[in-house]
Amino acid sequence: MRFRYSLSLAVRALLAVGLLSVVLLAVIFTLAALPTVLILEVLGDGGAATTTELNRALLVGTAIALVIAGPGVAWTLVRGVRRERRALLADSRPAASENGEDAVSAACRRLAARFDLPEPSVRVRSTATPLAYTTYRPEDPLVSIGGGKPTIVVSEGLLTALSSAERDAVLAHELAHLANGDLDLAAGLLVPVHAAEELYDGPDAVGLDPVGWAFAATAAIGFGVFSRGRELAADRAAAAATGDPAALATTLERLDDTNGKTRPTADLRDHIAATGAVNVLPIEGDSIAGRLGATHPSTATRVERLRQLVAAE
Repeated sequence: MRFRYSLSLAVRALLAVGLLSVVLLAVIFTLAALPTVLILEVLGDGGAATTTELNRALLVGTAIALVIAGPGVAWTLVRGVRRERRALLADSRPAASENGEDAVSAACRRLAARFDLPEPSVRVRSTATPLAYTTYRPEDPLVSIGGGKPTIVVSEGLLTALSSAERDAVLAHELAHLANGDLDLAAGLLVPVHAAEELYDGPDAVGLDPVGWAFAATAAIGFGVFSRGRELAADRAAAAATGDPAALATTLERLDDTNGKTRPTADLRDHIAATGAVNVLPIEGDSIAGRLGATHPSTATRVERLRQLVAAE
């Protein structure tokens, strides 16, 4: 089974890449501002700098900023990703025969074949909160194109709450993300998000931080545009793989029907903790940019799209 890419998904991806590229360049030039000013002060003769002098100073200042800040940002990103992956796999165990968990592995094996994917490992997390997400092992590369070993994690609460058809719909959604390369693409696109957040002190900081806020909000919007499109694409692919779009629609409604009582306390893929997992569950709250930066469409939107698929059958 192969994805059929729609024009709207391509437009979303291009818009997201454009916004995130602008943010990354803006962060780089912001980091280069201080070295550039110092170079102009040291090399200038007290008069106004010419365009050539300004361009040269900016180029050298950018190089200095990248040499000084680049390794630190990369190290922080890699360390954070590995720490997050360890947390995502904590308190989980390989799916076993107890409590029907072997059926989860069997269903995952069957559905992976539909997506032409190698069978990923399946682990069960010991929590009553309904969870289903896909991540890599901590030792896998940050972007693991063809080289990582993805793991699908489901919680005891999810297995208890859902029927077998609904469980299969959730697994198909996660496998669709893998077939679409979303786990790797998200890791790459989130580099500008992390870089922007390094410059933003957060809403609780003393004083105003309009520049940092603008960078972080723009990055969140860019990633949200990309992510919401991928979620809808994964929903469509899951419906096609199972042949039962109503099952996924019912699952989303069931998980959203608790008014947040059993949903995770935070979106597992929301920006700072965004590089390690793709998650089927609806998010609890908005990002710094409000709904424009949300990583998932609203549950109502997703259910409506799935109902349209049911009606088209």
